This record gives sequence, C-alpha cells and structure tokens, in this order.
Amino acid sequence: MQIEIKVNNITKEYNKGFPTYIKVLDNVSVQIKEGEAISIIGPTGSGKTTLIEHFNALLLPDTGSLNFLNIPITKKIKKPKKPKQKNFDNIEDFNAQYDLYLKKLEDYKNLNKKERVEIVYTDINIVKTKKRIKNIKALRKQVGVVFQFAEYQLFESTIEKDIIFGAISMGIKKDKAKELAAKYIQMVGLPLDYLQRSPFNLSGGQKRRVALAGILAMEPKFLVLDEPTAGLDPQGVEEMLQLFHDLYKNGTTIIIVTHDLDNALKW
Repeated sequence: MQIEIKVNNITKEYNKGFPTYIKVLDNVSVQIKEGEAISIIGPTGSGKTTLIEHFNALLLPDTGSLNFLNIPITKKIKKPKKPKQKNFDNIEDFNAQYDLYLKKLEDYKNLNKKERVEIVYTDINIVKTKKRIKNIKALRKQVGVVFQFAEYQLFESTIEKDIIFGAISMGIKKDKAKELAAKYIQMVGLPLDYLQRSPFNLSGGQKRRVALAGILAMEPKFLVLDEPTAGLDPQGVEEMLQLFHDLYKNGTTIIIVTHDLDNALKW
C-alpha cells in the first residue's frame, strides 16, 4: 500500500497578539503520493521550512488538518484465547470453536519470536491538539527530514553514533544500525574511516552529508530535504543531486525545498 501525505488548508501563526505577530502559512493545501519527486520553491522567509515541518508532525497546524494515509505499523500477534463453554448455547458450537482455537494455537506456537509480529496499515489524522499523537514514531520512520543547518542534527561524539541514533530510536538493532551507517556514509560520499571521527571537526558540506546519512539509515519512504545544496561547491551540488535522483529511481519519494530555480529545473 502506498503512503500519502495530505495537507488540508493549514495555517501557522507565531506571536499572536503581539507586535511581532506573523502568519507564516495561510490556508495551504498539498497532496504528496509515494513515488513522487517534487520541489517546493520560494524566497527566503516564505514559509517553506515551516511547511515541511508539518510533513512528519514536528509542527502541528493552528487550523486545518494533516492526513497521513497507509502508514505501516508493527503489531504483535496475540496468543489465541481459549473459548469458555459457558459462553455457548450448545455443545456443538463450543466444540467447533474449540477445534478452531486448537488450530490457531498450534499455528501460533510454530511461529518464532520474530515471526509473532505483523505489519498493518493505519491512517493518522491530525488537527491542532495537545494530546499525544498515536503512532507518531511509525510516521517519523517513514518521513525523514534533513534540515538546512546540519548542526541541529549532529550531537554525538562520533559520526557513527550520530548516524545510528535515529535508526536505533526507531527500533533497529544496534548491529544492523551500524551496518546501515557503513552503507550510507559511503553513499553520501564520505570514506568509511570517517565513522570514528568527531562530527564537529567536519566542514559544513561534510556535516550536511553526515546529517543526510543519519536520516537515510532510518530508510524512510519519504525524504524531505531543506536547501540540501546550500553552501556546497559546484561538484558537491552535482553529487548531491545525482544521489537524490538515484534514491528516487530506487523508490524513495523526494521532496526538495529550495530557492534555487536552476537546481529545481535540473531535478
């Protein structure tokens, strides 16, 4: 089943009632389906970043709604319950239900621990709320956001720890997360031996690549990139655009925020 993001007539305001009041988003709607590649274009300060922060519910709208369709979640398969004879009007119905129970119990026992889970699909519908949003982790595993300023996403003592942090938070085992870190640091164009370096000794462009690797390690279906080529030299820009194109060809939905029309047209 394909994931779909629907943003319906949302507004976002800051400092309401104060002289510094600003309405950043005003009645904005957009629909993004899995498998698409789109650019969100506008000048600095036009609300592009604010909009994408709604795409995985980092921000919630003041008015309007967010709908996330067909989000996969992992659900435990429960041990079948033994039927009670007192709940049946006749012995024949009870015996039939008991035979069915025995079959389900045998099937359950034949499953190992890893197999006692199933993937189900749910819709997450959000309006302005202070309540905890159900299944928010499942949503954020599918919609990864790479911010313009990589420093906001780097905080660990080594690059490897930074890359695996998100994956482990999403339930991926540490050994598997390390394999993903090795895979994606090379995919973003950095050598494998960088994994044990401090992220704070990197250049701005290298930090951006590490932040991207950390999101890719969660293997999201939607990749949202906020000004991903800002500050890169021409070669770096071409390498990043090629990487995004390759990810798109392999099935990742790509959403690029930019004020650079030239790069948007290349994409």
